[in-house]
Amino acid sequence: EPLGSHWEFTQSGGYTEFSPDRNMITRQGLENGLYLGGRFGWHHERWLGLEVAGGFTPTKDIAPASVDLDFFHASGNIMLHPIHASWGWPYAFGGAGYSHLKYSGGGPKERQGNAEAGGGLQIWMNDAIGLRFEARDIMWLPEKIVANPLSHDWAYGGGLTFALGARPRDTDGDGVPDRIDTCPST
Repeated sequence: EPLGSHWEFTQSGGYTEFSPDRNMITRQGLENGLYLGGRFGWHHERWLGLEVAGGFTPTKDIAPASVDLDFFHASGNIMLHPIHASWGWPYAFGGAGYSHLKYSGGGPKERQGNAEAGGGLQIWMNDAIGLRFEARDIMWLPEKIVANPLSHDWAYGGGLTFALGARPRDTDGDGVPDRIDTCPST
């Protein structure tokens, strides 16, 4: 796993499951669909990180004459990863952000404030590249009743993570990273 404070970049793909109450443009349900997203953040050596996240899902409403729509979200999150191992760690996160739903060809947008929360698993293949799997609840918070979300949209995904600026593991402290050291434990 990457050691020390470092930056991480993740591009991900997956699936979005929309709440039936999400679409205020056409007032119809939305088709679930492909999710494309990305994450970028700073992670402290031990258990805390700060991250920005965003994603996009092309969809359409569930109606006899369906309309193509685009869903986008962005948020800032606090990451917690209390358990560390050389293979990776589970994590949880929470934050706030923004989303909008709009006609694919342009036109009116439905803008909303969101709370986002979820968790996942990060698995490191070496000290710079890993796999990340997560589930994210995108909660629509109406302006007047912030404590009661109107919808819960779920984004499930996975992707490659790249650690930038981390120290490579050097078990014997000789200044040569383990991955190229011919005697990493001496």
